[in-house]
Amino acid sequence: MKLVRGIWVSNFPSRERLFRELNKVGVDPKEEDIIRGIRDTWSWGTRLPADDPRVARIEATFPIPRDGIGLLISCQAEYDQSEIDAAELLKISFSVRSREELAPYMGAKFDYSTACPACGSGGTLLPGSGFPARALPAKRTCAVTSLTVLLVTGDLLQDLRQFPNSEQWLVQLADNKKRHPLPWHAVWSRTTLPPAFTRSKGFALQPDDPRFACSICDRNRWATSFEQPYEYVYSREEVRKACGDAIPEAHTVPDVASTWERDGCGSPIDGSATVWRVPTPYTFVSQRVYRILRKHMKKHLYGDPATLVD
Repeated sequence: MKLVRGIWVSNFPSRERLFRELNKVGVDPKEEDIIRGIRDTWSWGTRLPADDPRVARIEATFPIPRDGIGLLISCQAEYDQSEIDAAELLKISFSVRSREELAPYMGAKFDYSTACPACGSGGTLLPGSGFPARALPAKRTCAVTSLTVLLVTGDLLQDLRQFPNSEQWLVQLADNKKRHPLPWHAVWSRTTLPPAFTRSKGFALQPDDPRFACSICDRNRWATSFEQPYEYVYSREEVRKACGDAIPEAHTVPDVASTWERDGCGSPIDGSATVWRVPTPYTFVSQRVYRILRKHMKKHLYGDPATLVD
């Protein structure tokens, strides 16, 4: 395992100024992810090894705050192939350019029967949830929403359908205007993992804030801490109890499961951009599902192994 820094510099008033400042710290912005945001501001993101001297230069050059310019540096882990191959469960994340991320669902439908009645944590995406068909890529088999939800179609979808329990975590989307079924499915599991052990790393409770605080479960106050790489630690027995119905015969973990902890506010639940009640989980997959995703997504897929203890 090696540590890397995920770096995001945002809200530059001009592209030229962004290029000029990045050149000062020894990075070539042309090779990385530059996007134009609202109000004609510019942002840039990259991943650098934690020991790269440019990380310290970037941090010194772009303090927080300065003229409205924001800097976010997160600590991430990259695992070698032997560590990935040895993992039973892996949290998946994706490396795509921000301009390629798709907007969250508009017109999504959720089943709240097992969700928290106060904040909606645990709501399950239902088939027929709306998505703008024109936003979906025509020549790719996968896409990622800005809420880190994986969408699949084509050969990738067919490979995932080989698993007998795939109906538990492949949710077909519909056009949000014409409402006809789309050939795209979201990977959204109905199976929820137990709460992670407190010695897990990489996420923490957010401050008491009315946008996130829940009077019942507080699940949506758990969010990325940015200070440590992810390390989810689970009791193997608790995983078996919580996910027993979704664990295939002769296997020890579910093929796809959602974290109990939710990453702040999530998808709009009624087609309105202002209604945000469903906190978004992270997704864990089994080794065999990860191999299928890796085959199609290659360098755009990252896996963080979970630690299962007896």
